[in-house]
Amino acid sequence: MPEVRPIFSILGLPCSGKGTQGFLLQKHLNIRHISAGDCLRAEMAKEDSEHKKLIDYYIKEGLIVPAEITVALLRAVMESDSSSAGFLIDGFPRAIEQYQCFIKHARPMNGVIYVKAAEELALSRMHKRIAEWKEQGKVTRTDDNDESMKKRFRVYKSQTAPVISLFRRHSRIIELDGAGTPDKVFAILSKLMKEFLSSSKGKHGLELTEEDVKIGEEEEKKAHE
Repeated sequence: MPEVRPIFSILGLPCSGKGTQGFLLQKHLNIRHISAGDCLRAEMAKEDSEHKKLIDYYIKEGLIVPAEITVALLRAVMESDSSSAGFLIDGFPRAIEQYQCFIKHARPMNGVIYVKAAEELALSRMHKRIAEWKEQGKVTRTDDNDESMKKRFRVYKSQTAPVISLFRRHSRIIELDGAGTPDKVFAILSKLMKEFLSSSKGKHGLELTEEDVKIGEEEEKKAHE
């Protein structure tokens, strides 16, 4: 995996529109969009996968799959790609410990794209997706239901918010309102991404310090109170 290629994460609530923006970044900027959720579902679909049942349980419960499993899958995709200008990992890391694992087994990320959306909008988009997939005869996702979504919202607030806070503290974040149309959101995102990539932060990843980990743990603890 060439060191020079930047790695970004794109985070936000489920159905915030981050997947659509990831697709557009890949199409227009040659930044490979890798969905952590898709990687896990593909692994779960393999009959011979040793992690099949474990991944299925975590996804259905709206919980975070053990980091070592997800990082191994993501790294395999990145190492198989020799032509992309960079990588955009959708939905990962969702916790500080996941980022620690990614640094250990891959390398530090350059920044995070945070797509903001209200929970009501996310739920509405989920129901729309379910209806569209059923009309098309497609099998809906196991976590596309109100109960799983609400669990994912809670996990997001307690564990993913500290990740966003980490990259915000180090000025390595691009924040967007996901309520707009995909084209309007992407017009803003592409401009900001080009500026970020041309800066010094676009050349180097964010290492974690002991202070970063301590702050993340404190923020996660407060979220549970």
